[in-house]
Amino acid sequence: PVRTECLSDALDNRIEFGVWGGMTERERRALLRRRPDVTSWRLLLQAARAGQPATA
Repeated sequence: PVRTECLSDALDNRIEFGVWGGMTERERRALLRRRPDVTSWRLLLQAARAGQPATA
């Protein structure tokens, strides 16, 4: 749970530097480029953890 919260915070707030939620800066940038439609990474990752369809 903490790792997911950490990652979603970094993605939602576009934190540029450091390792957050187990992802490097480069990995997060690539993910953000692949999924520009996501408005809330927190909601998307919570849904994924719960096994629900991701609609965020």
